[in-house]
Amino acid sequence: MSATEIIAFLFKLINFGALAGLFIYLFQRKVKDRIKTKIKEKEVFWQNLQTNKQALIDQQHKLRIEIACQKDYGNALLQKIVLWHKASSLQEQAFIEEAKINAQKVYERTRTFHEKKEERELLQQIVPLAIDEARKTLEDRFAQEKNAEKYMANIFRYLKKSSS
Repeated sequence: MSATEIIAFLFKLINFGALAGLFIYLFQRKVKDRIKTKIKEKEVFWQNLQTNKQALIDQQHKLRIEIACQKDYGNALLQKIVLWHKASSLQEQAFIEEAKINAQKVYERTRTFHEKKEERELLQQIVPLAIDEARKTLEDRFAQEKNAEKYMANIFRYLKKSSS
């Protein structure tokens, strides 16, 4: 190797070192802080993602528990509805039976009322006929006696009182 080659090699080495030094200097001055900032931002981003992921997992767990509670509550309400339906059916049946009994009582009262009314109407028709018939019979029987009118008046008064 000749001296020029060695000097050229040394200058190449010095140029390379200077370029490398300049590159390192620029890298540390300008790019290194930006890269560190970007790395910190990415770390914070990943930490936030992990925190959000854990929060979502916790929320999902709470929602599953809430869904299970709501399902149990819904089943309890459904059982209450079934029980209420049975109770209302029984109450409705009891109401229908009571209505039938009341209708039967009304029918019996109405029938009794009409029977008594017919009986009163018959008595109102028959009693005057019977009194007239009794009067004629008594007049014929007591026609010869003196006190016949007095007895007859007492009998008629008694019959009128008892018929009213």
